[in-house]
Amino acid sequence: MITSTERVKGYFTTVEVMLPPKLPVVLSALSRLTHGSVGTFDNALTVGTLATMPSVEPRRVGGAEGTGTFLLVLTFDKPVTSGAYSIGDGYAEIGTVTYAGNQAFVPLTKVHDFQYVSLFGSNINGSGSGAALLLRVAFYYTKTKRTPTGTGYLTNTSDILLLNAGIGQAPNASNFNIDANCDGVCSGSGTTITGERFRVTSGLLDSTFPQWRSRKVHGPGGVNITIDRLMTNALAAFNTVLPIVESRAGRAPTDPRFPCSHKIIVHFNGIVTAIGGCTFTNSVGRAVGNTSCVIKLNTVEVSLTNVYDHTWGVITITGIVGPSVGSFAGHVGFNIGDCNNSLTYTSTDISALRARNGWAISYSSHIADLDTNGSIISLNNGDPDLDGNYQNASSITSTGYGLSAVAQVQFVKSDPTHPLMGGNWAVINIFPPDARVTAPINGTLLVEPRDGGQDVAVMVYCADTANRIQSVTATDSLGNTYPVTFTIDFNTNFANQDAGTWFCFSIAGIPNNRRVALAIVGMNGILDYTFNFGVLYGDADLSNTVDAADVAAINAHFANPVGLPSYQYDLNCDGIVDATDAAIATTHLGETLNP
Repeated sequence: MITSTERVKGYFTTVEVMLPPKLPVVLSALSRLTHGSVGTFDNALTVGTLATMPSVEPRRVGGAEGTGTFLLVLTFDKPVTSGAYSIGDGYAEIGTVTYAGNQAFVPLTKVHDFQYVSLFGSNINGSGSGAALLLRVAFYYTKTKRTPTGTGYLTNTSDILLLNAGIGQAPNASNFNIDANCDGVCSGSGTTITGERFRVTSGLLDSTFPQWRSRKVHGPGGVNITIDRLMTNALAAFNTVLPIVESRAGRAPTDPRFPCSHKIIVHFNGIVTAIGGCTFTNSVGRAVGNTSCVIKLNTVEVSLTNVYDHTWGVITITGIVGPSVGSFAGHVGFNIGDCNNSLTYTSTDISALRARNGWAISYSSHIADLDTNGSIISLNNGDPDLDGNYQNASSITSTGYGLSAVAQVQFVKSDPTHPLMGGNWAVINIFPPDARVTAPINGTLLVEPRDGGQDVAVMVYCADTANRIQSVTATDSLGNTYPVTFTIDFNTNFANQDAGTWFCFSIAGIPNNRRVALAIVGMNGILDYTFNFGVLYGDADLSNTVDAADVAAINAHFANPVGLPSYQYDLNCDGIVDATDAAIATTHLGETLNP
């Protein structure tokens, strides 16, 4: 309250103004853990801004990573009795907050290793105040010295020496951090030097903003462990900086073509109040899957759905209001099973998976839990985390996906008498660089000379593992369009193909003597391909004209076994080349493919 007294025309007037009470301010913070029967010890935590290198908590209670509990003790400049608390960057769950005098006791659960966690508070003491940062802490198991390494943190030799020197000692007020697992004994069980607890070459928490992580939940309901994987913190041209890859599918492994859902958490150095929009595009600027964003304090959660494997793209967030940046763009890659981040699934990844067989879920092992079911089983092909499907041409290149040019096209008809390559298909093969494959629609085209009362079916082959098409249309030279349906035959059952993809298109209603453009957009989101072809019944030699040469060629194949060299002469697709086929060609003599 402010009191003001002034004299007006011989009278004194007193005015009292009531000011809102000053909000409680955090003066200090502690991380408090109990070390077995020895007692409770506190690590002091720095209270500062998001850009400040936070203090490290190198201990963990509760056994397996992601299942333990932590207690944060906040001391305010005045008594506190209530408030609302939430997590910004990082992942943790907040328990029931209690109060005593000037202190608030905030329990955290399900905190995984190797992450920053920011705690925000609002409506302290019922003030109606908005969210404000209270503290930020780095959870980094066995970073015993608690000091930064460059612009981040890294478990290094000094930490290992300190842990080794403490073996056999009882934890006390000066050395309790060497009892990393808080069991009250500084021994091998708390300080064993293993890949599970030490990331001497890999673990670096970077203080640079913005940064982004891929979040997955490992395990069935009730025992879930959420782990955020740090992605790259650099953005450059697609062919100069390779992304950190998310190797986890987040679903039972079946076919790598099938889409997955992912969540990318982007951390900023201030509270975000609004964004203009967000997109996920590949190297040629096409949208990949479906994208939505949710603002949570100093983070933006980007949800990606319908994203296929072997994809590399850029997440872009525009119109950011609040932090010191107006937009964000960051690389992410998705390549199931690529544990060593080489952008190709190789025997090295298989070895990494098998080496972690049976491990508990942790930051060190989570990359091997490909189906994120909370259990790592990776000894043999067919097991959940080492399914054979992951070994088929899984690679990402500097253009976003290793899709080569079209290697082969076919015209396909059903032949009731000839089960070829796993199905009753009669094919006409055309191999580039046959000029007709890329001819303009008014040029000399490859033609389908057969009818048989069937739709025109075109198959396009790429020697890579493709997995989707953005759109496809069929339009003739007169502007008429025809309905197209398609399937994708991954790792095909064709006996003469070991790997690759057949795109199988069925086009209905095309009449005889038509030039048609089959326009395929976004094969794997990258490649566009247009195949111009003609339909001309009787043109058995594919010359774009039905003449005596076609009749002669059909007659020459009478009584020959029907096979790849002779399918184009079986004009009625009945499984035999005979006088009926010659009669069809004769009926169309003199016809030339219309312009």
